[in-house]
Amino acid sequence: MVKPKNDNLHELIHSLDKGEKKLFKLNNGRYSKATDEMLVFDLLNKSKQYDEEKLKKELAKKGKEKINKHLHVIKHHLYDKILDSTLGGLQHPVWKTINRKLHFAEILYHKSLYEQAFKLISKVKPKAYDYEEYSLLYSILNLEEKIVLKLSPQIVDPSYILDLVREKKAVIRMMDNIADYQGIAYELNALARKSMSFRQKEEVDAISELMQNDILSCDTMALSNKARILCHFIHYLHHFSQGRYDKGLPFLLKQIEAMESRKHLSPDEMSSHFANLNNCFVYYITTNDRAGCKDILDKMERIQADSQHLRMSKFFIWHNAYIAHSLNIGDYHAIAEITDDVRFGFETYQHQIPEDYQLIISGNIAFGLFVLGDLDSSAAWLDRILDNKSKDMREDIKSSSRIFYLILQYEMGNYDLIPYLIRSTYRYLSKKNSLFKTERLVLGMMKRLPAIKSRESFNESLLRIKLELEEIMTDPSERMFLSYFDFLSWLESKIQGKSLLEYMQEKKAES
Repeated sequence: MVKPKNDNLHELIHSLDKGEKKLFKLNNGRYSKATDEMLVFDLLNKSKQYDEEKLKKELAKKGKEKINKHLHVIKHHLYDKILDSTLGGLQHPVWKTINRKLHFAEILYHKSLYEQAFKLISKVKPKAYDYEEYSLLYSILNLEEKIVLKLSPQIVDPSYILDLVREKKAVIRMMDNIADYQGIAYELNALARKSMSFRQKEEVDAISELMQNDILSCDTMALSNKARILCHFIHYLHHFSQGRYDKGLPFLLKQIEAMESRKHLSPDEMSSHFANLNNCFVYYITTNDRAGCKDILDKMERIQADSQHLRMSKFFIWHNAYIAHSLNIGDYHAIAEITDDVRFGFETYQHQIPEDYQLIISGNIAFGLFVLGDLDSSAAWLDRILDNKSKDMREDIKSSSRIFYLILQYEMGNYDLIPYLIRSTYRYLSKKNSLFKTERLVLGMMKRLPAIKSRESFNESLLRIKLELEEIMTDPSERMFLSYFDFLSWLESKIQGKSLLEYMQEKKAES
């Protein structure tokens, strides 16, 4: 599937919400010289995909052929104006106030109004400490240092400058401490995103080495609340990614508690809070705590999303959790009912939604539709994963989707495709040197299944596979296979001669 060519201006315009578009037009549509830019803005806003030739034809139809000669210049100016218009609304009021006051203090300093500048900087500095904005705090201290050097000893004691130097060193230590945790968190997260089950020995060794770092004693080595949150995240991810959910939960709850204790959260921190709630939801799903799942979904829905970025985060995190909860309680029709909303969200936010979430949501919808027996629609959602050629795509999603597709083709009666798909999947997993026992067992079964003729032999074969699979699943890393396709339930429904929907609903009713 060939992706359409992207354009920076087109992507920026379609990332704006209605309020941001309205504000931009109000601020920039009042001057005659802006007419050409506003025309280009409107045309790009109406187009779902960027097509420069079509844009030029539309401009020509409106008698604006002259624009085409310098279209790149107009687009460049338009791009900058949109960013200028959007800038103010992106900051949280607290951060905006701190930045404005710092800027005002700089103006007063350059006007040689040093006493006024000192009073202003003295008021804004405690807020930066309250919100642990250390990089901003460092800028405040640098300006304060310059102001103090200009003040007379009668106003500020000369020893104050030495206190400022010590204060700057302490802030640098805070920033370095946070950066150390960030480095470990990013490296661990990169490994986890690549493969949540750590198949390769080198991956396991890399994780072990990371976790031996002395600073991972959160209570004693983390110098700030931000650093502690990062430290808890590292421990949580280490345990969760290897199926040790009970050990990871306390660290996850500490993250949520630390976030909720903050006076204000920046937009990025609010996105992290969404993610933490989602991770807590994953635990409740794994432990079949349906009340806990519902509580987290309600918390997510109540959170006010005040920016495009937060609305996008809320969209994919809430929908991902809602679909997973619907699967868990056996409400597969609820999944079918929101597929149009999800499709619309994917189109609206396009490249803004993290790839992992798009793939997981697509896979879960595919399974829900598979249970309902809507195999064509299930295949269409699964194709979204299989058509993705990204090298950074998580290995567990790639592998499970290939096997899911194999089973889907079997259910659709495309038996002639099965041998080819098995060989293709074997080659793929062998190249990765990462064939799990579960995968080997399932591939072997699918190879034999189409040739079995009698019902008795069919059931005997499936029952034998089921017993072997249940034994293998005692290994947490092997259980990851069931995260995206409930193979055991599919097997049991075949053995009992029931539709998967009928079997799943009976199973959920009993649990």
